[in-house]
Amino acid sequence: MSRVFWLAVPLLLLSLCAVVVAAEIPQEEALPADVQALLEGYVTAAYPFSEVQVAATGRARRPWNFESEMSRVAYVDSFHVHADAGPTPTLRTSLSLLPYPPQQVWCARLNLKPAQPVPAFVYVALHLDLYNADLVVHKAAGDSQAELLRQLRVLDCNLDLSGAEQ
Repeated sequence: MSRVFWLAVPLLLLSLCAVVVAAEIPQEEALPADVQALLEGYVTAAYPFSEVQVAATGRARRPWNFESEMSRVAYVDSFHVHADAGPTPTLRTSLSLLPYPPQQVWCARLNLKPAQPVPAFVYVALHLDLYNADLVVHKAAGDSQAELLRQLRVLDCNLDLSGAEQ
């Protein structure tokens, strides 16, 4: 009986370690449908005469680090929050009305044609207040590639940057 116990305990610990390691490996996850739809709406509204592709997306592991200074322009398809741009002209006010930090953030790299010297990044953030939950697309603020990559590191975005880093 004790021999079975001494064989089972190490096997159980080894199995537990394997589960923990597998859970820590970043998984490529698809964007939720509502996030994808808002991102497509933003691309259509922000770049009506350009060919734009969403090149890579990833979920931020530290969304609580997202600050309003990381956003140049916000796009929202909602009547609950006020933002700089949206499908209705009434939603053109200040970002200060958005509750920060957001609960979840997804990062996206856009491929613009013709190519731009600084890659285009946007964040889709889930902002919650006591009564509403709204998704907002934030165009990343930052005039240099180094600043944009710093923001991605701060948020710890699980994002494929191949083609963005030079």
